[in-house]
Amino acid sequence: MNPIDSFLNRYTQYRSVLYGLIVITATAFALSAAGILNYPLLALTQSLAVILLSGLIFHYLMRWLFKSATGTESWIITALILFLILRPSE
Repeated sequence: MNPIDSFLNRYTQYRSVLYGLIVITATAFALSAAGILNYPLLALTQSLAVILLSGLIFHYLMRWLFKSATGTESWIITALILFLILRPSE
């Protein structure tokens, strides 16, 4: 196996998408702190906290209700996508 394949086989698609979304989210926070993004840093932080907490609660509720296996990356990916497409409340 060549080095590129061995590097790529270490990470799942979920993990790669999660890392990409974390980078985009961190960029949004940096742009907001620099004053380039028109949303206040506090509004972004509050929106991210509410969306992550809601996603976590809903994830565990559905896991308990349907007695299914857990997938930690999936609810975080969904929460970050919602954070990035929804306008933060002020």
